[in-house]
Amino acid sequence: MASRFSAADRIREIVLVRHADAVGTGAGRLLGETDAPLTALGRAQAAR
Repeated sequence: MASRFSAADRIREIVLVRHADAVGTGAGRLLGETDAPLTALGRAQAAR
């Protein structure tokens, strides 16, 4: 059964979030599920 609403009617908002700089990200490491602390730059980025 076809929906009476198009996809455009159902999409309201898309929010893109990028994580702040963390210890180890600049070293080319994959952090995966590790909860690495933010660097000083990362804390400044998160404050914005």
